[in-house]
Amino acid sequence: MSMQSILGLAGISWGALALSACAASERRFPLRAPIRQDTDLRSVNLPCRLDPTKKDPAHISCAPEEYVSPLVWDGVDNMLFRPLSRVFAVDPGGEAVNVNSLDEVPDSAWFTNRIGVRSMSIDELTLAACTPALLIDAEAAVDGTWVVDSGKANGSSPGFRVNIPGKGKYMF
Repeated sequence: MSMQSILGLAGISWGALALSACAASERRFPLRAPIRQDTDLRSVNLPCRLDPTKKDPAHISCAPEEYVSPLVWDGVDNMLFRPLSRVFAVDPGGEAVNVNSLDEVPDSAWFTNRIGVRSMSIDELTLAACTPALLIDAEAAVDGTWVVDSGKANGSSPGFRVNIPGKGKYMF
């Protein structure tokens, strides 16, 4: 191969490299403020339906239908079906869809009160995510006042529910 052809190929390579460096990216960031709150906190309107119970056979419910995943099915799904389906899955890489343009997780039903979104007092910072009405005073909790009223019926981890007088029901 002659020196001229080598220099010609090098020139073409450098030219292609220079042109590709100037190519515009097709992906642009949106020109808007970052998302601060996820849409899962919005109200949901559902049609009401007949949902009879033992106490009230004519009970009407406007809530979503309860989804129950039995422990056995959850185990079979995670140990057998999910790995098998992963073999045939097409997983294109990409950025997470549940973060905003600053790579932060917006406020949602599961994650709220990010520090830096708004000014917070020292009292708010010490409360963490709890509202004062839901805080339990350990001094006032007399032994035997927390009644375990039911066990956890489904899911992959054991638990139970406690009915605390004046506060409500809590799942442990």
